[in-house]
Amino acid sequence: MNILDMYKEDKTLLSFEVFPPKKTSPIESVYGALEELCALKPAYISVTYGAGGTEADNTCAIASKIKHATISKQSLTLPALTALRLR
Repeated sequence: MNILDMYKEDKTLLSFEVFPPKKTSPIESVYGALEELCALKPAYISVTYGAGGTEADNTCAIASKIKHATISKQSLTLPALTALRLR
């Protein structure tokens, strides 16, 4: 099932949005929070790209962790990737 199909059903959905940590914080801090969030069985978890695309690497790593981790088998992952004009 995809996210669009979930919204077609007549039921309330629980979802979370995760922000990548700043470069001064370890990514493991987000992984610990993910375990707690996944215990609440959200329909999906979105992962932001970070302000100005500065945390793009962490966005992909976090989205991959959600998708492939055993803690989130019941949740879909929605990475929010932003189109940036990079020079």
